[in-house]
Amino acid sequence: MTSSGRFSSQQLADIDSAVRVLETHEGEKRRLEAEQLAALARALQQVFGRVDPKMRAPDRELAYRSLRLEVATALNDSEHNAERLLSTAFLAHEHFAMSLDALRSGEISLGHLRVLTEEGSSLETGNESRDKARRLRYEGEALSFAKEETPNRLRPIARRLAAAHSEDSLEERHEAALQNVRVTNRTSRFLRPQPGPQKLFRDAVISLARRHAFARPLVNTGRMAIANPYTRSSACDQTGGQPVQNVSFGWADGSPGSVNDLLEWAEGRLLLLVFGDTSPQALQRLTAITETMPVRAVQVVGTEDMPMALEHVLDPKGHLQGACHVFGHAWALVRPDSYVAATGESIDATRALELGIVTAVVADSDLDAESVRVASQLAAIPPSAMKLTKLALNRTYERMGLFGAVKENYMISTVLNATTAYREQEQRRQEVPLKAFLRQRDTPDS
Repeated sequence: MTSSGRFSSQQLADIDSAVRVLETHEGEKRRLEAEQLAALARALQQVFGRVDPKMRAPDRELAYRSLRLEVATALNDSEHNAERLLSTAFLAHEHFAMSLDALRSGEISLGHLRVLTEEGSSLETGNESRDKARRLRYEGEALSFAKEETPNRLRPIARRLAAAHSEDSLEERHEAALQNVRVTNRTSRFLRPQPGPQKLFRDAVISLARRHAFARPLVNTGRMAIANPYTRSSACDQTGGQPVQNVSFGWADGSPGSVNDLLEWAEGRLLLLVFGDTSPQALQRLTAITETMPVRAVQVVGTEDMPMALEHVLDPKGHLQGACHVFGHAWALVRPDSYVAATGESIDATRALELGIVTAVVADSDLDAESVRVASQLAAIPPSAMKLTKLALNRTYERMGLFGAVKENYMISTVLNATTAYREQEQRRQEVPLKAFLRQRDTPDS
């Protein structure tokens, strides 16, 4: 440095040369690390890809441990680090080829690749076609961040991206893990019961199961018999979260089908099942939904229902409806992983009137005349009164508890009573009998 605290031209040139050397060596290092991962992936393929199908599980484990030890010895590193490197090699070679190519070209480091593969491994569900599509979307987005961020800053970003592309939310995975722990604990207590009542019960179950069929289901084999429901999932409505069993139904041509066949037909999109008769207006709305959203809709027809949609299936015994946990004229939105996202009841005009959702039901030919009549009644109400009444109704829903709602309405009524329109209306009410005043108020055209 010069006395002024600045680098000289020669010093700047030397620093620039040193940085260029570092960049060159780093690029070569990353290329070699990519080749190292490719070699490890080939070694894993030799161990597991050509293994005898009749080989026992312990022998497979021994073969893998032997490879892990050989890798640790060759790298002069611990078996723990060797296993982590083997895992990265397998995931990168099998599922994240773009990331491996980015490492080979020097765009990202081995640390970036490890983060991408570890966080992206949560996208594995067993359905290869859907998993591959999700991994590609995740990898493309995560790679763009990997080229700009350090590995430590990349990890939370990659984790959020993986959660966004996953079928299961973080809440669902956590709840499923808790259920798995509970099942495992029950199995452990059955296999190794504590002396006393636990051991007495276990021995009695095993003894009875040898002679009686009713006791055999009580034997805890460690298998999860049913899928666990999601009670706190942000990806499900309060009416959803229940698993849908793979029950059978009939296609429109009478051939047999199953829930898994329907989900495969939906091609990874949400599946909207509409049970029972459907009006032409409802079909138009369903068509609009399927054209603008990633949803496929199917009418489920029972024994007494009329097929109205081209895409419909037959459910004469109600198995499909029962599997979706709905009854009657209802609908169910099923996720690609065979879980109900939401359910609801199909409501026609008559049912809406019974529930108080609407105030009147009229024929189509009378709709315009009835609308004008109601609008005329509303127009006769002073604007200030209409505005404050609407405000009172809306705030009632916002307030918690009856006392708060009554208090809010009382305050608004006090404001309303001070308006000029109210005083004029009150003066007219006092000039004529009450019934005559109400008739004049309700028939403004008279």
